[in-house]
Amino acid sequence: MRLILVLVLGGAITVNAQEVRLSDCWQKAEQTYPRAKDRQDYEQIANLKISNLKTAYLPKVDANAQATYQSDVTHMDLSNLPIKGFSIASPDKDQYKLTVDLSQLIWDGGQVSASRKLELAGLTADNMQVAVDLYTLKGRVSQLFYGIVLKKQQLKIQEALKADLMQKLSKTSSGVRNGAVLKANELLLKAEIVKLNQEMASTESDRNGLIDALAVLVGSTISYSSDFIWDEAPSAGGLRPEFELFKSQKARLDAANELYTAKRMPKVSAFGQVGYGKPALNMFNNSFDSFYYVGVKATWNIFDWNSTKRDRQILRFQQNIVDTRQAMFEQSQKMELAQESKSLSKYENLLKTDEEVIAAREEVAKLYSVMYDNGAIDAADYVGRQTELKQAELNREMHKVMLAFSRVNVNIINGK
Repeated sequence: MRLILVLVLGGAITVNAQEVRLSDCWQKAEQTYPRAKDRQDYEQIANLKISNLKTAYLPKVDANAQATYQSDVTHMDLSNLPIKGFSIASPDKDQYKLTVDLSQLIWDGGQVSASRKLELAGLTADNMQVAVDLYTLKGRVSQLFYGIVLKKQQLKIQEALKADLMQKLSKTSSGVRNGAVLKANELLLKAEIVKLNQEMASTESDRNGLIDALAVLVGSTISYSSDFIWDEAPSAGGLRPEFELFKSQKARLDAANELYTAKRMPKVSAFGQVGYGKPALNMFNNSFDSFYYVGVKATWNIFDWNSTKRDRQILRFQQNIVDTRQAMFEQSQKMELAQESKSLSKYENLLKTDEEVIAAREEVAKLYSVMYDNGAIDAADYVGRQTELKQAELNREMHKVMLAFSRVNVNIINGK
Protein backbone atom coordinates (compact mmCIF):
# COMPACT_ATOMS: atom_id res chain seq x y z
CA MET A 1 0.00 0.00 0.00
CA ARG A 2 1.09 3.55 -0.61
CA LEU A 3 0.53 6.27 1.90
CA ILE A 4 -2.12 8.67 0.68
CA LEU A 5 -2.17 12.07 2.38
CA VAL A 6 -5.76 13.23 2.35
CA LEU A 7 -6.62 16.82 3.19
CA VAL A 8 -10.06 17.14 4.74
CA LEU A 9 -11.02 20.55 6.08
CA GLY A 10 -13.14 20.46 9.21
CA GLY A 11 -13.94 22.31 12.38
CA ALA A 12 -11.58 22.30 15.32
CA ILE A 13 -11.98 19.46 17.76
CA THR A 14 -11.70 20.72 21.30
CA VAL A 15 -10.96 18.05 23.86
CA ASN A 16 -8.05 17.48 26.15
CA ALA A 17 -4.85 15.98 24.78
CA GLN A 18 -4.94 12.22 24.55
CA GLU A 19 -2.92 9.27 23.41
CA VAL A 20 -4.08 7.81 20.11
CA ARG A 21 -3.09 4.28 19.14
CA LEU A 22 -3.63 2.66 15.78
CA SER A 23 -5.17 -0.50 17.25
CA ASP A 24 -7.76 1.59 19.10
CA CYS A 25 -8.59 3.48 15.91
CA TRP A 26 -9.10 0.18 14.08
CA GLN A 27 -11.47 -1.06 16.75
CA LYS A 28 -13.50 2.15 16.93
CA ALA A 29 -13.75 2.43 13.14
CA GLU A 30 -15.15 -1.10 12.88
CA GLN A 31 -17.65 -0.47 15.68
CA THR A 32 -19.00 2.80 14.28
CA TYR A 33 -18.86 2.09 10.53
CA PRO A 34 -22.44 1.88 9.15
CA ARG A 35 -21.73 -1.46 7.43
CA ALA A 36 -21.27 -3.11 10.85
CA LYS A 37 -24.99 -2.70 11.57
CA ASP A 38 -25.82 -5.01 8.66
CA ARG A 39 -24.90 -7.99 10.82
CA GLN A 40 -27.96 -7.44 12.99
CA ASP A 41 -30.20 -7.09 9.94
CA TYR A 42 -28.82 -10.27 8.38
CA GLU A 43 -29.43 -12.16 11.62
CA GLN A 44 -33.00 -10.88 11.90
CA ILE A 45 -33.70 -11.83 8.28
CA ALA A 46 -32.31 -15.34 8.82
CA ASN A 47 -34.31 -15.82 12.03
CA LEU A 48 -37.54 -14.75 10.31
CA LYS A 49 -36.92 -17.10 7.38
CA ILE A 50 -36.17 -20.00 9.75
CA SER A 51 -39.34 -19.24 11.71
CA ASN A 52 -41.30 -19.43 8.46
CA LEU A 53 -39.66 -22.77 7.64
CA LYS A 54 -40.74 -24.23 10.98
CA THR A 55 -44.38 -23.58 10.16
CA ALA A 56 -44.20 -26.37 7.58
CA TYR A 57 -44.77 -28.86 10.44
CA LEU A 58 -47.70 -26.95 11.87
CA PRO A 59 -51.25 -27.95 10.89
CA LYS A 60 -52.70 -26.12 7.90
CA VAL A 61 -56.35 -25.10 8.11
CA ASP A 62 -58.34 -23.73 5.15
CA ALA A 63 -62.01 -22.71 5.10
CA ASN A 64 -63.96 -23.06 1.85
CA ALA A 65 -67.47 -22.18 0.74
CA GLN A 66 -69.02 -23.24 -2.56
CA ALA A 67 -72.36 -22.95 -4.33
CA THR A 68 -72.93 -24.48 -7.78
CA TYR A 69 -75.68 -25.12 -10.27
CA GLN A 70 -75.27 -28.02 -12.68
CA SER A 71 -76.86 -28.53 -16.08
CA ASP A 72 -77.36 -32.19 -15.31
CA VAL A 73 -76.99 -34.64 -12.44
CA THR A 74 -76.69 -38.39 -12.08
CA HIS A 75 -79.99 -40.22 -12.26
CA MET A 76 -81.01 -43.87 -12.53
CA ASP A 77 -83.85 -45.36 -14.61
CA LEU A 78 -85.37 -48.18 -12.52
CA SER A 79 -88.59 -48.64 -14.53
CA ASN A 80 -87.50 -52.03 -15.84
CA LEU A 81 -86.94 -53.50 -12.36
CA PRO A 82 -89.45 -56.19 -11.28
CA ILE A 83 -90.05 -54.24 -8.06
CA LYS A 84 -92.86 -51.83 -8.64
CA GLY A 85 -92.79 -48.40 -7.10
CA PHE A 86 -89.07 -48.52 -6.30
CA SER A 87 -87.10 -45.35 -7.23
CA ILE A 88 -84.00 -43.43 -6.21
CA ALA A 89 -84.20 -39.66 -6.10
CA SER A 90 -81.68 -37.79 -8.23
CA PRO A 91 -79.50 -35.09 -6.64
CA ASP A 92 -80.60 -31.49 -7.00
CA LYS A 93 -78.91 -29.42 -9.63
CA ASP A 94 -78.16 -26.70 -7.08
CA GLN A 95 -75.53 -27.81 -4.57
CA TYR A 96 -73.92 -26.07 -1.56
CA LYS A 97 -70.87 -26.91 0.47
CA LEU A 98 -69.08 -25.30 3.45
CA THR A 99 -65.87 -27.11 4.49
CA VAL A 100 -62.81 -26.83 6.69
CA ASP A 101 -59.75 -28.62 5.26
CA LEU A 102 -56.94 -29.75 7.55
CA SER A 103 -53.49 -31.06 6.61
CA GLN A 104 -50.50 -32.08 8.69
CA LEU A 105 -47.05 -32.74 7.29
CA ILE A 106 -45.63 -35.94 8.77
CA TRP A 107 -42.33 -36.25 6.87
CA ASP A 108 -40.90 -33.92 4.24
CA GLY A 109 -37.79 -35.87 3.27
CA GLY A 110 -35.58 -33.49 5.26
CA GLN A 111 -36.48 -30.40 3.22
CA VAL A 112 -37.15 -28.11 6.20
CA SER A 113 -33.92 -29.17 7.88
CA ALA A 114 -31.94 -28.64 4.68
CA SER A 115 -33.57 -25.23 4.11
CA ARG A 116 -32.70 -24.19 7.66
CA LYS A 117 -29.11 -25.27 7.12
CA LEU A 118 -29.00 -23.24 3.90
CA GLU A 119 -30.27 -20.12 5.66
CA LEU A 120 -27.66 -20.47 8.42
CA ALA A 121 -24.92 -20.98 5.83
CA GLY A 122 -26.14 -17.87 4.02
CA LEU A 123 -26.08 -15.91 7.28
CA THR A 124 -22.48 -16.94 7.90
CA ALA A 125 -21.48 -15.93 4.36
CA ASP A 126 -23.23 -12.55 4.67
CA ASN A 127 -21.55 -11.85 8.01
CA MET A 128 -18.16 -12.77 6.56
CA GLN A 129 -18.74 -10.32 3.69
CA VAL A 130 -19.34 -7.64 6.33
CA ALA A 131 -16.11 -8.70 8.05
CA VAL A 132 -14.23 -8.34 4.74
CA ASP A 133 -15.65 -4.85 4.19
CA LEU A 134 -14.72 -3.83 7.73
CA TYR A 135 -11.21 -5.24 7.32
CA THR A 136 -10.54 -2.77 4.50
CA LEU A 137 -11.00 -0.01 7.07
CA LYS A 138 -7.67 -0.98 8.59
CA GLY A 139 -5.84 0.25 5.50
CA ARG A 140 -7.80 3.51 5.34
CA VAL A 141 -7.33 4.21 9.04
CA SER A 142 -3.61 3.42 8.81
CA GLN A 143 -3.14 5.81 5.88
CA LEU A 144 -4.72 8.65 7.84
CA PHE A 145 -2.91 7.73 11.06
CA TYR A 146 0.58 7.71 9.58
CA GLY A 147 -0.22 10.72 7.42
CA ILE A 148 -0.89 12.60 10.66
CA VAL A 149 2.36 11.33 12.17
CA LEU A 150 4.33 12.48 9.13
CA LYS A 151 2.84 15.95 9.35
CA LYS A 152 3.54 16.14 13.10
CA GLN A 153 7.17 15.11 12.55
CA GLN A 154 7.51 17.64 9.74
CA LEU A 155 6.08 20.37 11.96
CA LYS A 156 8.52 19.47 14.74
CA ILE A 157 11.50 19.83 12.38
CA GLN A 158 10.13 23.13 11.07
CA GLU A 159 9.75 24.44 14.61
CA ALA A 160 13.35 23.50 15.39
CA LEU A 161 14.55 25.33 12.25
CA LYS A 162 12.49 28.37 13.16
CA ALA A 163 13.96 28.45 16.67
CA ASP A 164 17.47 28.36 15.17
CA LEU A 165 16.69 31.14 12.70
CA MET A 166 15.07 33.28 15.41
CA GLN A 167 18.17 32.94 17.54
CA LYS A 168 20.40 33.87 14.64
CA LEU A 169 18.10 36.80 13.75
CA SER A 170 18.46 38.17 17.25
CA LYS A 171 22.26 38.20 16.96
CA THR A 172 22.08 39.61 13.44
CA SER A 173 19.75 42.43 14.47
CA SER A 174 22.13 43.33 17.27
CA GLY A 175 25.01 43.37 14.78
CA VAL A 176 23.02 45.61 12.41
CA ARG A 177 22.36 48.11 15.18
CA ASN A 178 26.05 48.15 15.97
CA GLY A 179 26.96 48.54 12.32
CA ALA A 180 28.87 45.26 12.25
CA VAL A 181 26.43 43.31 10.02
CA LEU A 182 24.79 44.25 6.75
CA LYS A 183 21.08 45.08 6.88
CA ALA A 184 20.51 42.64 3.98
CA ASN A 185 21.35 39.67 6.21
CA GLU A 186 18.71 40.73 8.72
CA LEU A 187 16.09 41.17 5.99
CA LEU A 188 16.92 37.80 4.46
CA LEU A 189 16.52 36.02 7.81
CA LYS A 190 13.20 37.76 8.41
CA ALA A 191 12.00 36.72 4.97
CA GLU A 192 13.05 33.11 5.61
CA ILE A 193 11.19 33.11 8.92
CA VAL A 194 8.04 34.48 7.26
CA LYS A 195 8.33 31.83 4.56
CA LEU A 196 8.85 29.15 7.21
CA ASN A 197 5.77 30.39 9.10
CA GLN A 198 3.76 29.94 5.93
CA GLU A 199 5.06 26.41 5.49
CA MET A 200 4.30 25.60 9.12
CA ALA A 201 0.76 26.95 8.78
CA SER A 202 0.26 24.77 5.70
CA THR A 203 1.66 21.71 7.48
CA GLU A 204 -0.52 22.34 10.52
CA SER A 205 -3.61 22.73 8.34
CA ASP A 206 -2.82 19.44 6.58
CA ARG A 207 -2.32 17.72 9.92
CA ASN A 208 -5.59 19.06 11.33
CA GLY A 209 -7.45 18.04 8.19
CA LEU A 210 -6.15 14.49 8.51
CA ILE A 211 -7.11 14.41 12.19
CA ASP A 212 -10.61 15.60 11.34
CA ALA A 213 -10.93 12.86 8.73
CA LEU A 214 -9.70 10.20 11.16
CA ALA A 215 -12.14 11.45 13.80
CA VAL A 216 -15.02 10.98 11.36
CA LEU A 217 -13.87 7.47 10.51
CA VAL A 218 -13.48 6.34 14.14
CA GLY A 219 -16.63 8.13 15.27
CA SER A 220 -15.07 10.06 18.15
CA THR A 221 -13.36 13.40 18.74
CA ILE A 222 -9.58 13.65 18.55
CA SER A 223 -7.65 16.65 19.84
CA TYR A 224 -5.20 18.35 17.49
CA SER A 225 -2.66 18.14 20.31
CA SER A 226 -3.08 14.40 20.77
CA ASP A 227 0.00 12.22 21.05
CA PHE A 228 -0.06 9.61 18.29
CA ILE A 229 1.72 6.42 19.41
CA TRP A 230 3.11 5.32 16.07
CA ASP A 231 6.17 3.19 16.86
CA GLU A 232 4.01 0.09 17.33
CA ALA A 233 3.00 -2.52 14.76
CA PRO A 234 -0.32 -3.89 16.09
CA SER A 235 -1.62 -7.28 15.02
CA ALA A 236 -4.28 -7.20 12.33
CA GLY A 237 -6.23 -9.91 14.13
CA GLY A 238 -5.40 -13.28 12.58
CA LEU A 239 -6.38 -14.95 9.30
CA ARG A 240 -7.62 -12.67 6.52
CA PRO A 241 -11.45 -12.70 6.57
CA GLU A 242 -11.49 -13.25 2.81
CA PHE A 243 -10.47 -16.88 3.35
CA GLU A 244 -13.36 -17.40 5.77
CA LEU A 245 -15.65 -15.72 3.24
CA PHE A 246 -14.65 -18.16 0.49
CA LYS A 247 -15.06 -21.05 2.91
CA SER A 248 -18.55 -19.89 3.93
CA GLN A 249 -19.59 -19.38 0.30
CA LYS A 250 -18.60 -22.96 -0.49
CA ALA A 251 -20.51 -24.17 2.57
CA ARG A 252 -23.60 -22.34 1.32
CA LEU A 253 -23.32 -24.11 -2.04
CA ASP A 254 -22.99 -27.47 -0.26
CA ALA A 255 -26.12 -26.69 1.76
CA ALA A 256 -27.98 -25.81 -1.44
CA ASN A 257 -26.98 -29.18 -2.90
CA GLU A 258 -28.39 -30.96 0.17
CA LEU A 259 -31.64 -29.05 -0.27
CA TYR A 260 -31.96 -30.26 -3.87
CA THR A 261 -31.56 -33.82 -2.60
CA ALA A 262 -34.25 -33.30 0.05
CA LYS A 263 -36.68 -31.88 -2.51
CA ARG A 264 -36.48 -35.12 -4.49
CA MET A 265 -37.49 -37.24 -1.48
CA PRO A 266 -41.09 -38.48 -0.95
CA LYS A 267 -43.35 -36.59 1.43
CA VAL A 268 -45.99 -37.99 3.77
CA SER A 269 -48.87 -36.01 5.22
CA ALA A 270 -52.22 -36.53 6.92
CA PHE A 271 -55.34 -34.71 5.78
CA GLY A 272 -58.98 -34.37 6.66
CA GLN A 273 -62.10 -32.42 5.86
CA VAL A 274 -65.21 -31.54 7.87
CA GLY A 275 -68.14 -29.80 6.28
CA TYR A 276 -71.81 -29.09 5.91
CA GLY A 277 -73.61 -29.08 2.61
CA LYS A 278 -76.23 -30.33 0.21
CA PRO A 279 -75.61 -33.00 -0.70
CA ALA A 280 -73.10 -34.28 1.84
CA LEU A 281 -71.16 -37.49 1.16
CA ASN A 282 -74.42 -39.30 0.36
CA MET A 283 -75.11 -38.03 -3.14
CA PHE A 284 -78.70 -39.27 -3.05
CA ASN A 285 -79.65 -37.30 0.05
CA ASN A 286 -80.93 -33.91 -1.10
CA SER A 287 -81.05 -32.36 2.37
CA PHE A 288 -78.31 -30.43 4.17
CA ASP A 289 -76.09 -32.65 6.31
CA SER A 290 -72.67 -32.64 7.99
CA PHE A 291 -69.81 -34.85 6.92
CA TYR A 292 -66.10 -35.55 7.39
CA TYR A 293 -63.30 -37.73 6.15
CA VAL A 294 -59.62 -38.29 7.10
CA GLY A 295 -56.68 -39.89 5.36
CA VAL A 296 -52.95 -40.20 4.81
CA LYS A 297 -51.18 -39.57 1.53
CA ALA A 298 -47.67 -39.80 0.12
CA THR A 299 -46.33 -37.74 -2.78
CA TRP A 300 -43.15 -38.30 -4.72
CA ASN A 301 -42.01 -36.43 -7.78
CA ILE A 302 -40.36 -39.36 -9.53
CA PHE A 303 -39.31 -37.48 -12.64
CA ASP A 304 -38.58 -33.73 -12.79
CA TRP A 305 -37.31 -33.53 -16.38
CA ASN A 306 -33.69 -33.22 -15.16
CA SER A 307 -34.41 -29.94 -13.37
CA THR A 308 -32.44 -31.02 -10.27
CA LYS A 309 -29.57 -32.19 -12.45
CA ARG A 310 -29.33 -28.76 -14.07
CA ASP A 311 -29.54 -27.06 -10.67
CA ARG A 312 -26.56 -29.11 -9.51
CA GLN A 313 -24.64 -28.13 -12.64
CA ILE A 314 -25.29 -24.49 -11.75
CA LEU A 315 -23.87 -25.14 -8.28
CA ARG A 316 -20.70 -26.58 -9.79
CA PHE A 317 -20.25 -23.48 -11.95
CA GLN A 318 -20.79 -21.28 -8.90
CA GLN A 319 -18.20 -23.35 -7.05
CA ASN A 320 -15.76 -22.69 -9.90
CA ILE A 321 -16.43 -18.95 -9.61
CA VAL A 322 -15.66 -19.02 -5.87
CA ASP A 323 -12.45 -20.97 -6.53
CA THR A 324 -11.43 -18.43 -9.18
CA ARG A 325 -12.05 -15.50 -6.86
CA GLN A 326 -10.01 -17.16 -4.14
CA ALA A 327 -7.13 -17.75 -6.56
CA MET A 328 -7.30 -14.11 -7.68
CA PHE A 329 -7.24 -12.92 -4.08
CA GLU A 330 -4.27 -15.12 -3.19
CA GLN A 331 -2.37 -13.82 -6.21
CA SER A 332 -3.17 -10.22 -5.33
CA GLN A 333 -2.12 -10.84 -1.74
CA LYS A 334 1.25 -12.21 -2.85
CA MET A 335 1.80 -9.22 -5.14
CA GLU A 336 0.98 -6.72 -2.37
CA LEU A 337 3.17 -8.56 0.11
CA ALA A 338 6.12 -8.62 -2.33
CA GLN A 339 5.76 -4.89 -2.98
CA GLU A 340 5.39 -3.98 0.67
CA SER A 341 8.30 -6.20 1.70
CA LYS A 342 10.52 -4.30 -0.73
CA SER A 343 9.34 -1.00 0.72
CA LEU A 344 10.12 -2.25 4.21
CA SER A 345 13.65 -3.24 3.17
CA LYS A 346 14.13 0.09 1.43
CA TYR A 347 13.33 2.14 4.53
CA GLU A 348 15.47 -0.11 6.71
CA ASN A 349 18.42 0.53 4.40
CA LEU A 350 17.75 4.27 4.19
CA LEU A 351 17.71 4.56 7.97
CA LYS A 352 21.16 3.00 8.14
CA THR A 353 22.63 5.88 6.11
CA ASP A 354 20.45 8.67 7.51
CA GLU A 355 22.66 9.08 10.57
CA GLU A 356 25.75 9.45 8.41
CA VAL A 357 24.07 12.11 6.29
CA ILE A 358 22.87 14.01 9.38
CA ALA A 359 26.29 13.84 11.04
CA ALA A 360 27.90 15.34 7.94
CA ARG A 361 25.22 18.01 7.63
CA GLU A 362 25.64 18.93 11.29
CA GLU A 363 29.36 19.48 10.87
CA VAL A 364 28.78 21.66 7.82
CA ALA A 365 26.01 23.62 9.58
CA LYS A 366 28.24 24.26 12.61
CA LEU A 367 31.06 25.51 10.42
CA TYR A 368 28.72 27.79 8.46
CA SER A 369 27.22 29.09 11.72
CA VAL A 370 30.69 30.09 12.97
CA MET A 371 31.55 31.57 9.58
CA TYR A 372 28.33 33.60 9.55
CA ASP A 373 28.97 34.88 13.07
CA ASN A 374 32.45 35.95 11.91
CA GLY A 375 31.06 37.67 8.83
CA ALA A 376 32.76 35.29 6.38
CA ILE A 377 29.46 34.35 4.65
CA ASP A 378 26.09 36.00 4.22
CA ALA A 379 22.72 34.88 5.62
CA ALA A 380 21.75 33.08 2.42
CA ASP A 381 24.62 30.62 2.75
CA TYR A 382 23.87 30.10 6.41
CA VAL A 383 20.17 29.50 5.86
CA GLY A 384 20.91 27.08 3.02
CA ARG A 385 23.08 24.87 5.21
CA GLN A 386 20.59 24.92 8.08
CA THR A 387 17.78 24.01 5.74
CA GLU A 388 19.80 21.10 4.36
CA LEU A 389 20.43 19.84 7.88
CA LYS A 390 16.75 20.03 8.84
CA GLN A 391 15.79 18.34 5.59
CA ALA A 392 18.15 15.49 6.42
CA GLU A 393 16.58 15.20 9.88
CA LEU A 394 13.12 15.31 8.34
CA ASN A 395 14.11 12.53 5.93
CA ARG A 396 15.20 10.39 8.84
CA GLU A 397 11.92 10.92 10.67
CA MET A 398 9.97 10.25 7.48
CA HIS A 399 11.88 7.00 6.93
CA LYS A 400 11.11 5.93 10.51
CA VAL A 401 7.42 6.61 10.06
CA MET A 402 7.29 4.92 6.66
CA LEU A 403 9.12 1.89 8.06
CA ALA A 404 6.52 1.60 10.83
CA PHE A 405 3.76 2.05 8.27
CA SER A 406 5.23 -0.69 6.06
CA ARG A 407 5.36 -3.09 9.01
CA VAL A 408 1.71 -2.41 9.72
CA ASN A 409 0.84 -2.94 6.05
CA VAL A 410 2.66 -6.27 6.05
CA ASN A 411 0.57 -7.34 9.04
CA ILE A 412 -2.62 -6.19 7.32
CA ILE A 413 -1.78 -8.01 4.09
CA ASN A 414 -0.87 -11.22 5.94
CA GLY A 415 -3.75 -10.90 8.37
CA LYS A 416 -1.40 -11.31 11.32
